Amino acid sequence: MDCIYKVRDHYGAYGSDRTYFERDGYRPFYPDGAAFINYRAQPMPDGCYFLGFEVSTQTGEVVALKRWASREQTELTAKIEALKAAVSAACAYDDRVRCFVGGELAENVIKKLEREYDEWQTSLSQD
Repeated sequence: MDCIYKVRDHYGAYGSDRTYFERDGYRPFYPDGAAFINYRAQPMPDGCYFLGFEVSTQTGEVVALKRWASREQTELTAKIEALKAAVSAACAYDDRVRCFVGGELAENVIKKLEREYDEWQTSLSQD
């Protein structure tokens, strides 16, 4: 596994400041600018959800890993929380990274889960 050793400030359009990590030899942190996310939201007997995620590079190197308990109300909101935390962790290394869950962009998966939650809320209010 390579060690991270450089942090450089990069300036974008209109003077926006970007900080991202580079590896030995000034290689980008994420090969091909892609991060791959595995996440889960497992219900616990006490009503909590056990959340977790793993962020890895294209080569399979795990760069972020977290497990925690959450008192989310539904499995959908728990999944949304875990996935948003994973995207945030991936972007901490390089905010230009594209995050994937399976073969889909993570932002599309989040939108899909939020839509499902909204539809579920709507169906509850109609009953």
